[in-house]
Amino acid sequence: MPPRPGHQRASPVCSSFVTHPYMRAFLSAVPVPDPTVRRERLRLSGEVPSPIDIPAGCRLRGRCPLAQAVGAEPVTLREVAPRHRVACHLA
Repeated sequence: MPPRPGHQRASPVCSSFVTHPYMRAFLSAVPVPDPTVRRERLRLSGEVPSPIDIPAGCRLRGRCPLAQAVGAEPVTLREVAPRHRVACHLA
Protein backbone atom coordinates (compact mmCIF):
# COMPACT_ATOMS: atom_id res chain seq x y z
CA MET A 1 0.00 0.00 0.00
CA PRO A 2 1.60 3.32 -1.01
CA PRO A 3 1.91 6.04 1.61
CA ARG A 4 -0.82 8.62 1.61
CA PRO A 5 -0.86 12.04 3.19
CA GLY A 6 -3.14 12.85 6.07
CA HIS A 7 -3.67 16.36 4.84
CA GLN A 8 -3.88 17.69 1.26
CA ARG A 9 -4.17 21.26 0.15
CA ALA A 10 -4.08 22.47 -3.45
CA SER A 11 -2.83 25.95 -2.57
CA PRO A 12 -0.42 27.43 0.00
CA VAL A 13 -1.15 26.30 3.55
CA CYS A 14 -3.01 28.72 5.75
CA SER A 15 -2.02 27.69 9.26
CA SER A 16 -5.27 29.05 10.70
CA PHE A 17 -7.22 26.44 8.68
CA VAL A 18 -5.05 23.35 9.19
CA THR A 19 -7.27 20.61 10.62
CA HIS A 20 -5.08 17.50 10.80
CA PRO A 21 -3.30 17.20 14.19
CA TYR A 22 -0.07 15.92 12.65
CA MET A 23 0.08 18.84 10.20
CA ARG A 24 -0.51 21.28 13.07
CA ALA A 25 2.49 19.81 14.89
CA PHE A 26 4.57 19.92 11.71
CA LEU A 27 3.79 23.59 11.08
CA SER A 28 4.49 24.51 14.71
CA ALA A 29 8.11 23.42 14.14
CA VAL A 30 8.68 25.92 11.31
CA PRO A 31 11.00 28.70 12.55
CA VAL A 32 9.62 32.23 12.83
CA PRO A 33 11.98 34.80 11.28
CA ASP A 34 11.41 37.27 14.14
CA PRO A 35 13.38 36.24 17.28
CA THR A 36 11.01 38.21 19.53
CA VAL A 37 8.00 36.15 18.44
CA ARG A 38 7.33 33.02 20.45
CA ARG A 39 4.71 30.43 19.67
CA GLU A 40 3.69 27.15 21.21
CA ARG A 41 5.52 24.15 19.78
CA LEU A 42 3.29 21.09 19.53
CA ARG A 43 5.33 18.00 20.38
CA LEU A 44 4.12 14.54 19.48
CA SER A 45 4.84 11.67 21.83
CA GLY A 46 4.46 7.95 21.27
CA GLU A 47 5.93 5.53 18.79
CA VAL A 48 6.58 6.34 15.14
CA PRO A 49 4.71 3.71 13.08
CA SER A 50 6.81 1.12 11.28
CA PRO A 51 6.86 1.56 7.49
CA ILE A 52 6.97 -2.24 7.24
CA ASP A 53 4.00 -2.91 9.54
CA ILE A 54 1.65 0.01 8.85
CA PRO A 55 -1.18 0.10 11.40
CA ALA A 56 -4.78 -0.33 10.28
CA GLY A 57 -6.96 2.76 10.35
CA CYS A 58 -5.27 6.07 11.01
CA ARG A 59 -1.54 5.64 10.52
CA LEU A 60 -0.74 8.36 13.05
CA ARG A 61 -3.01 7.33 15.90
CA GLY A 62 -0.09 6.14 18.04
CA ARG A 63 1.21 9.73 18.15
CA CYS A 64 -2.00 11.73 17.77
CA PRO A 65 -2.98 13.98 20.70
CA LEU A 66 -6.66 13.49 19.71
CA ALA A 67 -6.52 9.69 19.26
CA GLN A 68 -9.68 7.74 20.06
CA ALA A 69 -10.89 4.20 19.40
CA VAL A 70 -12.37 5.29 16.05
CA GLY A 71 -8.78 5.72 14.82
CA ALA A 72 -8.51 1.94 14.38
CA GLU A 73 -11.21 2.07 11.69
CA PRO A 74 -10.33 2.82 8.05
CA VAL A 75 -10.15 6.50 7.23
CA THR A 76 -10.49 8.13 3.81
CA LEU A 77 -9.73 11.56 2.49
CA ARG A 78 -12.71 13.88 2.82
CA GLU A 79 -13.14 17.42 1.67
CA VAL A 80 -13.45 19.87 4.58
CA ALA A 81 -13.33 22.99 2.40
CA PRO A 82 -12.98 23.66 -1.32
CA ARG A 83 -9.76 21.97 -2.53
CA HIS A 84 -8.84 21.05 1.07
CA ARG A 85 -8.98 17.35 1.98
CA VAL A 86 -8.01 15.59 5.19
CA ALA A 87 -7.76 11.94 6.24
CA CYS A 88 -8.75 12.21 9.88
CA HIS A 89 -11.81 11.00 11.77
CA LEU A 90 -11.60 13.95 14.16
CA ALA A 91 -10.41 16.90 12.06
